[in-house]
Amino acid sequence: MNRQRVAAVIIVDKKILLVRDARADFFSAPGGSVEPGESNEQALVREVAEEVGATIANSKTYHSIDLMNQVYNVPQTDHNYLVRIEGNPLPTTEIVELGWFSKDDIESHKVKTPDAFYEQLFPKLVADGLL
Repeated sequence: MNRQRVAAVIIVDKKILLVRDARADFFSAPGGSVEPGESNEQALVREVAEEVGATIANSKTYHSIDLMNQVYNVPQTDHNYLVRIEGNPLPTTEIVELGWFSKDDIESHKVKTPDAFYEQLFPKLVADGLL
């Protein structure tokens, strides 16, 4: 069974918010596992609050990706949502680092991202004019 993960694609001024937790050597969109009995939208609200201490003002489904999770080494489906938040995102106890990264930062590998992000989600964000 695939692990189900939701991710908040938060973009401001053509920069995407990416976070790094202690288990990973790369940055990814804030998010996490969908818990039993939880909808994707409920998980998204919870994960954004847990990881960056922010409230979601609005969100919409954007793009799903099937991948192999690079931390847990299990099949996973990432459900990515375009999200606008209220408040200033700050790292919480789960997150050791966060930053706003441009298309150039990602293309030049100034910031390390998961393979699936770089190969599947990032090109779509660029093609759609979001980054």
